[in-house]
Amino acid sequence: MSTLKADTIQSTGGGAATLTKQAAAKHFAHWDSSAAIQDSLNASSATDNTTGEFSVTTTSVMSNANYIFLAGNGSDSTIVGSATEAPTRGSKATNGGRISVLKHDGTLVDNDEMFSVFHGDLA
Repeated sequence: MSTLKADTIQSTGGGAATLTKQAAAKHFAHWDSSAAIQDSLNASSATDNTTGEFSVTTTSVMSNANYIFLAGNGSDSTIVGSATEAPTRGSKATNGGRISVLKHDGTLVDNDEMFSVFHGDLA
């Protein structure tokens, strides 16, 4: 039996190795109300656009905007943010998406803890 140990695996072009034929998330980000990323995979930044509205940007882009975009927070607010929402409430592109955080009464709110997860193919 052989053992393979590595600190970094790169593609032949020198970039990140592409996950293929796997259902693994291609992005996750966990950030706070000031948009400071606490932990991430394939996330280059989170931006606080205004109260209750954030954008998250990926390091490596998705192959198209038809990926699954999940978002959540650490309180009782409701996350709104996907291609099914009006563009001012949420949208996604191959390099990330915009997320709105609303309380149950519909008002926008900043939360101490937010997260996003993307499932799909990398470009």
